[in-house]
Amino acid sequence: MLRDRDNHLSLGRNALLKGTTLAAIVIGGAGCDILGGSDNQQGNDGRPTASASPEELPHSDEASPEKVLQLYQESRDINNEYFNYRRQGLSQEELRVMSNGLTVAKVRAMWAHSSFPQDPFVKNEGHTIIFNGGRKLNLENPNDFVLGTAYVDYLFNNTFEDVLDTDTTGFWYYRQKFNSFEGIDDIFWLSENVKLEMGDVPPIARTKSLEELAKGLQFIQKADMPLPTNARIEYISWENENPYENTEKDTLLLQVYSIPDGDFRVGTSLTDYLIAQNPQILEDYKEKVSELFEQYGENITESALISSDDFSYVYDDETELSVILSDYINDGVSFRKKIAYARATGHEAEAAIIGAKYDYARQLFGGNETVVDGRVYESVDYQVGDVIRISDYDDYARPGIFLREEADAGIDPDHRPAVYDGWTLRIIAGPVVTLDDVNHEATIMWQVEDGDFVSKRVFIGDESRTGWVSSEYLGEIISNTQVPSEN
Repeated sequence: MLRDRDNHLSLGRNALLKGTTLAAIVIGGAGCDILGGSDNQQGNDGRPTASASPEELPHSDEASPEKVLQLYQESRDINNEYFNYRRQGLSQEELRVMSNGLTVAKVRAMWAHSSFPQDPFVKNEGHTIIFNGGRKLNLENPNDFVLGTAYVDYLFNNTFEDVLDTDTTGFWYYRQKFNSFEGIDDIFWLSENVKLEMGDVPPIARTKSLEELAKGLQFIQKADMPLPTNARIEYISWENENPYENTEKDTLLLQVYSIPDGDFRVGTSLTDYLIAQNPQILEDYKEKVSELFEQYGENITESALISSDDFSYVYDDETELSVILSDYINDGVSFRKKIAYARATGHEAEAAIIGAKYDYARQLFGGNETVVDGRVYESVDYQVGDVIRISDYDDYARPGIFLREEADAGIDPDHRPAVYDGWTLRIIAGPVVTLDDVNHEATIMWQVEDGDFVSKRVFIGDESRTGWVSSEYLGEIISNTQVPSEN
């Protein structure tokens, strides 16, 4: 929440400049040009410090709990108070340089904290951040600045979690996160495939949003659609006009929606871009929807069931199409469950409409389907007796899938066994369809048994570890027989 000018933190322009860039000055960093830095800059002990080399090993004080908390609070302050500082006269470039200096200081804190300072996981050479394995991000490059400030913030949060996780920092909410094990690789995939730019918004983006962006772009690429050349993270309004009308072609606009936290909308931003690049997508959708309502409209009794989103059906076709395509990419599981719910509850007209919308998206994306976050989904026809390898698509954030005692019962984590990604199970009963009347979703459940598949011939089950799981977790079929092969 933005504070009024008279109610802002006690860091005025000069104090902010001095406090935020102190660490950068000590290492000859990014803030010196704003302050009119010279060879006579002094540290806290009064000794000249500007002559220190950026490659020089950091001092242990740079990783002290006091310094770590200071860096964290100053980073939060730049994002939280960004628009107050802009109103006070600080330019976007000045705030960017401050964030640059903070990022270098965080790197040096982690370097100082490292058990192997001669070969740390992350270090700096001036404004270039060097990661273990040789990957580099140059903070003076606009694209690398977006990725580097966010990724270093993530590493800093993880390295100093014990120091930062207090009752007063709000760390549990503000900390940077990834959704999957591939999140780090996605950061560097972005650096090689799209030119990112931070608009006039708080300078530290969310790693989670960047990861989701990479996953969405990778899905679009898999569908043989051209990737945008540029992407700009910006505050965007659709109230009065289409912002793409005044935007360079091949530029993706990423709509910031949580100003202090650096979150931006990925799903609808991507699909708004696709529609802007190819308006025929929208025209074809309008024609398709008109045909559907002409055929089924009189038989609709529950309008909340005709779209992937419970509320998008009340908007115009252009708004809904963006939501439909976004839901298709980012949560194919829930989309399919909504179709199944309409069918299971006897809403044939609604099932036909929402099913046709799903099919439109599937055709648009070259037949590729997803579970979540653009991860590819393969439809499988399961049968009782199949031996399968479980696929936990959420094994990073919430590893493990509980074996429910009943197909329609809740979970008691203290008394139910769990299985994990890659484990071997056998289907012993099902399918059973369970209905969620709140979210309008139908889930297909199968009863499975944990065990070992010996020499790809015999499944030895564990009768004490059985339970029901949702079909989207079942994964690939290893064998479709209950008895040993005679070959």
